Amino acid sequence: MGQTNLNLPLTLIGLLLATALATARTGWAQDEPAQSRPAELPELGVAVHDLSNEALFEHGLQYAVLAVEVRPDTPAANSGMEAGDLIYQLNDLPVYSARRLVWLLGRAAPPQALHFTVLRDGHAHTLTIERPPVPQPTPAQNDQ
Repeated sequence: MGQTNLNLPLTLIGLLLATALATARTGWAQDEPAQSRPAELPELGVAVHDLSNEALFEHGLQYAVLAVEVRPDTPAANSGMEAGDLIYQLNDLPVYSARRLVWLLGRAAPPQALHFTVLRDGHAHTLTIERPPVPQPTPAQNDQ
């Protein structure tokens, strides 16, 4: 009777440590954006940042990224995009994160138009960026 079973307390401690390590590594329990710097989309002229869960909740959204900067005289600016827009769809596909937006842009081959759905001042707007076709190399460029 003097012997105690240490297996259960050790198992619980192990589970707590594993959860703490996973939380620290992935940031899933934090309410801050996963990235520290905005993702730059130079071909469009916009920089975007992931939103915290709290910010998404405040806007009534389940997912979106924030346009933190829209440079003048760029495709994004010419489409009507503004800093502060919450981008939540690209070509009717959900934009869960800045990484996903970059991935979606890579799958939309030029000259496919890009249709962004954004939330601005509580209203949805669709913004279209027409992408020019990718220039094909001329025979002289192929010889070099």
